Amino acid sequence: MIFRLTKSHQIAVIEAGMNQKNEIKRESISIVSDFVLINNIEPQHLAYLGSLENIAYAKSELFSNVNKNATALINKDTNFVHILESEAKRNGIENILYFSKSNISISPDNSFIYKNILFRSPLIGEFNVYNILAAIKVAEFYNVPLDECAKILTTFKSLNNRMEVFYKNDAKIISDCYNSNYKGLIGMLDSLSADEADTKIAVIGDILELEMEGTHYHKNVAEYINKLGNIDIVFTCGKHSKDIYKNIEVKEKHHFEKSAEIFNTLKSYIKSDTTLLIKASLGVNFISLINEINRSM
Repeated sequence: MIFRLTKSHQIAVIEAGMNQKNEIKRESISIVSDFVLINNIEPQHLAYLGSLENIAYAKSELFSNVNKNATALINKDTNFVHILESEAKRNGIENILYFSKSNISISPDNSFIYKNILFRSPLIGEFNVYNILAAIKVAEFYNVPLDECAKILTTFKSLNNRMEVFYKNDAKIISDCYNSNYKGLIGMLDSLSADEADTKIAVIGDILELEMEGTHYHKNVAEYINKLGNIDIVFTCGKHSKDIYKNIEVKEKHHFEKSAEIFNTLKSYIKSDTTLLIKASLGVNFISLINEINRSM
């Protein structure tokens, strides 16, 4: 992306990804940011990083190579905000901005009012409010008219298999299998629970790079599903998701070792008055399951 930039571009928005220490630090050398956004510190890549605290330090590596007078934008509601703040200041960033859900009132459809402007989007899940708030704050910093932002947001379309909604046999299918993390899965389960369909089905694959000795995140997912109490059927797939299967209490449940084994059983459940959430980390290969649904139904 950096090599495709030309003098005609005014702003480049670049995502710095990582799953281990020092990866973002190397990326920051190429980026040299004017503006750094840290959206959240949540359980992901724990198998390599070991703790939420280490995740905060790893993401803070993005502060290590910035231009003079750079600005940081931090989610005030996330974990280890104090680390993000101290690391930004340690790297010479004095201008630190924040965003938080505590400053807005969110409607059941996840719309909200910010500075007397209604923001509404087709994105699923209340957790996406944070993504929208972050984008609004960046736009505001660069003097983009907020009413224009609100108008554009209503036409936003998710990329393939990122909270993508489509229909087969009059069933609503939510494909979110490009990636997965614990909080994202919980948020999508909340959305499934709130859906008005007669039958709600969760198809869940492993959250990779998450479990380590002494952690039980997949078991916690099962407990959360039990707490929701209105998800009817659960399909699980993979080594770690077996902990979900063993601990859930639902009307019906199925477990598979590989994603290729799921479709023959799942296809009979894809029918009217049904909503299916299909979510896993990319390495579980649920994209092949989505392709099979599109090809065969």
